[in-house]
Order: sequence, then C-alpha cells, then structure tokens
Amino acid sequence: MRILLFCFSFLISCQVFSQQEQLLQLLPNTSELMGFDLKSEPEYYQGDDLFYLINGGADIYLEYGFKDVISAAYENEKGDGFKAEIYQMLNDSAAYGIFSFNRNDKTIYHDIGDESIRQDDFLIFIKGHYYVVLTTQSNQEVQHIDLLKKAKMISAKLKVSGSLPSLVAEYDQIAPNAIYLRGNLALSNIYLFDFTDIFQFSDGLYFKDADVSTFFFNYPSPEVTEKTFQKVKSRLQNSTRFQNFEETDTGFSLTDKKDQVLLFTSYENRIYVFIGNDKTNTEQQLKALLK
Repeated sequence: MRILLFCFSFLISCQVFSQQEQLLQLLPNTSELMGFDLKSEPEYYQGDDLFYLINGGADIYLEYGFKDVISAAYENEKGDGFKAEIYQMLNDSAAYGIFSFNRNDKTIYHDIGDESIRQDDFLIFIKGHYYVVLTTQSNQEVQHIDLLKKAKMISAKLKVSGSLPSLVAEYDQIAPNAIYLRGNLALSNIYLFDFTDIFQFSDGLYFKDADVSTFFFNYPSPEVTEKTFQKVKSRLQNSTRFQNFEETDTGFSLTDKKDQVLLFTSYENRIYVFIGNDKTNTEQQLKALLK
C-alpha cells in the first residue's frame, strides 16, 4: 500500500514539474531580453494556490476556469524592471472571459495575440487558452520598458490561436466589448441582483449600449430556463432591494434603489435582463434585441 501511495505521489509530482517546465519555457530568457535578469526564481502556482499570487482576486480566475500560472520579475542595471505572468486557463473561453472582465472600456488591439489592451504601465493579451499580463512602473517622462516588445517574445512562443465563445461571437457585431460571464462572482461585480446565485446560468454576456445595461444568461433547456425564471421572479419580487414589481407582457419589471428600471424576460434557452434610467429606452432595447 505504501509503495502504491509513493508511486502515485511521485507521478503527481512529475506531472506538476512537467507543467511548470512547460510554462517556464514560455517566459522571455535573459539572452532575449538583453540586459534584464531575473530578480528571483519564477513562482509557479496551480489551482487554489493562485491565492498566494493574487490574494483577493483569485476567485474570479477560478470561476472562469484557471489551471496554472508562472510569474517572473526582471530588472536591469538601472533598476528598471517588469513582471511577466503567464496564466494557462482551462480553455479558450476561460481565457477570453477573464480578459473581457478585466479590460473595462480600454482600446482593444489585434497586433499581438488574439486581442490585447495596454497602457504605459501594463499590457495584457490573450492567445488561445493563455492569458498574459506584463506590468512595470511607469515613468511620467520616459517609459524605460518596452512592454510590447516583451509581449511579442512571449506571443511567438505560444503556438496556439483562440476562438470566441459562441455567445460572444453571436453578438460580436453589436457588442464588441461585451463581458463574457461564467458565474455569479463576475456578475455580482457588475450588478448585484442578490446575495445568492439566483440565476445559476451556464454562461452569459453583459454589455452597455445607449445607457442601457443588457444581460443574457444561457441554460441547458427551455424547461430549465422557465423554472429558473420563475425562481428569480419570486426572489426579486420579495426582495427589499427592489420595489414597484409589475407583471409585463414579456415577463416582469421592477426598480432598484437608484430608480433604475429593470426588465426581465425569457425566451427559449435564455433569460434577458435590461437595466436603464429611462423606461422607454430600456423597453426599446428589449424590443430591438428580441425582434
């Protein structure tokens, strides 16, 4: 029995080492960086150990589908430095999801990886199931670190290409900056409907257009959709966070404590929620998307 346990532990250790080595090979090496050296040994984390790297933000990564990460800090003789983090997510959708959640309203570039965002002190890109973050301390007069050049080194080593989640691809023309949702944590960071996971969706989408926030939630079947919709209606109708509940031709409506109007409807495998300050605009957005 002890021998079997030892063999099992040994195999697990070998697997972890192999995964770590795979990510290590993706980091820029000192010969490529010309003048930059590692400040310390790269850090490797997988699964729940991600909390050691980004305590307070790891939950979102795990919700989208996190596998492992390698993190390394570099510095040159002048004291200029940067940090590279290469996250391996479970699939393309997971990588796209965490990227969409973190990009906010920043300009999207397509000259590196599948998509990227950047400012003076950071650059983030995705490629396939990889999510890569480069950061540095910006200088108001001179930016010493060319993060784009460093990112291209990493991108060239990622021999993969990604595809959009089907829900994102479906609405990419009308909502190119939509946030892809995989669970209640990301959703609650955008709008807190309830302190519990009332929607329990498979995946979803959020975007804002004409001052109306739109949410789509996917379900396995129309039966599951309708059952969930009725639970949501009952829960929110009796919630102290909302008022002015009203049945509508397509579902129900209510208002929140900021006097925003929320319209709820369902169709086939989806629940739709529209939130806006003006009821007319909110209704028009509902009709436009469901026509």
